[in-house]
Amino acid sequence: MHRLTTLLFFTILFFTHHAYSQNTGWDKVDKQLSEASNDSTRILAYYKVASEIYRSNPQEAQEIVSKGLSLISEKKFEPLQIDLLNLQGVIYLKLNNFDESIKTHFKVLKKREERNDRKGMMLSFLNIGNVFNKSYDPDQALKYYQRALDLSKELRDTRNRANISTNIGNIYAQNALNGGKKQDVTKAIDYLVKTVEFCKADAPEVDLFNTYILLSYLYLKADKLEWSTYYTDLAIDITTKKEDPVGESYARINRANIYVKEKRFDLAAKEVTLIKRIIAKSGFTNLTEDLQGDFDKIAKAIKAQDEHLILSDQD
Repeated sequence: MHRLTTLLFFTILFFTHHAYSQNTGWDKVDKQLSEASNDSTRILAYYKVASEIYRSNPQEAQEIVSKGLSLISEKKFEPLQIDLLNLQGVIYLKLNNFDESIKTHFKVLKKREERNDRKGMMLSFLNIGNVFNKSYDPDQALKYYQRALDLSKELRDTRNRANISTNIGNIYAQNALNGGKKQDVTKAIDYLVKTVEFCKADAPEVDLFNTYILLSYLYLKADKLEWSTYYTDLAIDITTKKEDPVGESYARINRANIYVKEKRFDLAAKEVTLIKRIIAKSGFTNLTEDLQGDFDKIAKAIKAQDEHLILSDQD
């Protein structure tokens, strides 16, 4: 199941800027500093650049954030300090430095509590939940996601409520796929289906393809191939249009699993070949390692012409 957790963190929202950059971060900082007219805009330049590049170059982004924080000495710049610290916590998570990430996010939470910034507190609870989730502590993740969800309801923040509900559903899905208890699978499906209904009605802009992928796995585990196929097809359609090779690869793995369960072994083999072609084209070579267990299990099922091998081991 760690492979599905990996998928979550290709898609999870960290509530920072969403821009990408292919330029050198420090070059961009220098350019913005040359145009800055006061201390506030200079500090903001470090935040803006770091938030643009942290996905592609988290180490450099971390250095830029640290430099920005070192420039803050006056109380009036505390809002910028909080934004920089929050981004620093996100970057630490990106670098898998869980201890520093959780410590930083708790520091941000304390400052937001002192300012009675309830929306900021909600986002801090969410980020803390993200750290626990990625560090494989789902019980703690669920605890902080729930606190974030409660605040989102109080604030009537529909969009964040939808995203947080999706994260909670992901936790239920992880537990169900790891444990294999029928009641856990049923609970996860029920929660995720209700979340999808809520999102479609109240927050249609929220991207649900990751939830569709999880539902497709859960329905496969429940041996409901019709519903598994339905959500798999939805996920493949969305990820193909988005040109998202990570999401598409995970969705197509489940299509291959469905083909095995249907004893359509030739189609399962073709689907695996297509996935490997998508991975090679994307350059995300780590995906091959993440999905190797699935490839091996599918190959074993095809060789033995045995549809039962797909769910014979822990997912």
